[in-house]
Amino acid sequence: MYHGLPCREEYMNNEEQYEPEIDVKDLFFYILYRWRSIMIVAILLCVLVGTYKTVRNAGLTRNTISKKQQDYELDLARYELDKSTYERKISDDNERLEQQRIYMEKSVLMRLDPYNKPIAGADIFVRLDDAEWEGLPDNLGIDPTDSLLKMYTSNFSASLDWDAIEELTGNDSLYLEEILHVGADYNSNMITVRIVYSDGETAQKILDVIINQILARQDELSAGLGRHTLTVSNRSLTYAIDHSLAESQKANIDAISNYESSIIDRRRELAELEENEPQKPFELGHIKYPVAGFLMGGFLMVLFYGAAYLFGGRLHGEQSLRDRYGYRLIGVLPRQRRQSLLSCVDHLLDRHSSVSRSYEPEEAYERIAIRIGSLGGDGVRKVLVTGTVPVDALNRFTQAVSRQLGGVTLEAAPDMNKDLETLKRLAGYDGVLLLEEEGRSQVTRIEQEHDSIRAAGRPVIGYVLL
Repeated sequence: MYHGLPCREEYMNNEEQYEPEIDVKDLFFYILYRWRSIMIVAILLCVLVGTYKTVRNAGLTRNTISKKQQDYELDLARYELDKSTYERKISDDNERLEQQRIYMEKSVLMRLDPYNKPIAGADIFVRLDDAEWEGLPDNLGIDPTDSLLKMYTSNFSASLDWDAIEELTGNDSLYLEEILHVGADYNSNMITVRIVYSDGETAQKILDVIINQILARQDELSAGLGRHTLTVSNRSLTYAIDHSLAESQKANIDAISNYESSIIDRRRELAELEENEPQKPFELGHIKYPVAGFLMGGFLMVLFYGAAYLFGGRLHGEQSLRDRYGYRLIGVLPRQRRQSLLSCVDHLLDRHSSVSRSYEPEEAYERIAIRIGSLGGDGVRKVLVTGTVPVDALNRFTQAVSRQLGGVTLEAAPDMNKDLETLKRLAGYDGVLLLEEEGRSQVTRIEQEHDSIRAAGRPVIGYVLL
């Protein structure tokens, strides 16, 4: 007999006094760990019962639509139409508001002082050469110079090179076009150019760029429409009061306010509409069958697992072998599970069902090794690791713990209820360490194992649960 380990008489006394009790907490978590199959069966019954009810009533659906349901469908259609209308109007107002703000920010005209508006202007006289007139009939009813004026002024913005003006002002050509006015006086054969800008100096520079581009087209148009000369005259810089510009600026500012006010009103109306969204009438008849199927499936599975726990003859509870045989609990290994999106539920159950289950595998092995190593002082040097679990689990456990042991040697052996060699080897060890799996190991096989070890006169130093 080894000091500190239960003797044969203690084993027999424990066994004779043992009265099995139901651990409510262990039963509760045993059922919870089967939540996947419980949910699957519950959902299957929910679908089956719901489908049965739907198929059964398929031929009566059209005739059994209630007045409340009809009113609800009409109200819902009207609600969806009103909601989409409000949302579309809000979207349109937001888009126009953004465009208006961009225009007010970038427009040159909107930044001008309408009561001190700089205007740079010049006239360009177009004169057809005398040689061109000589070849024309005396009774020609139109002035050929008109064609030249039209070519210079028609579609003027599109033919203008805006790069130099954009570089000069730092503004985009889209917003520079409204500061430019080019016209033709066919009676006097004059091209008039007017530029407005926020300061007179820049206006004159822009005017110079435009006049230079007009003059640069002289050779090109002379080749096609007749030789002519361009003469720039009446250059001027004036400041004017423009009431129409002031009104335009005010109208654009008011437009922003109007859009903002419209958006606020639409949002308020939409919020009021959503608060009064039609509610689908509650009809218990269409819901109670799937709900009843779900609850019935869950209840049946809970009942099934409860019966399996009570009458299945499996090992349950971390302390059951200690209470039955007086064995010492050496440790509990965490369950190995495949990682998935739902594995967090199992980890949560592990943390609440047992402190030992929450350890990482390496930490659990280290704790077990420390407890086994402390038995070295009791004369335990060579320990047989066996149990009713598969051989690969025994070998894996033995290798993991042996790496962290110094004075105690562990050797794995198959289930002695099936392997006669294990029974023969019992006498050569200082003690036995049992490895069993909670919820799987059969109590009757553990009982046979216990009897065999007791008959061999070897002490059980403890047990480890998987």
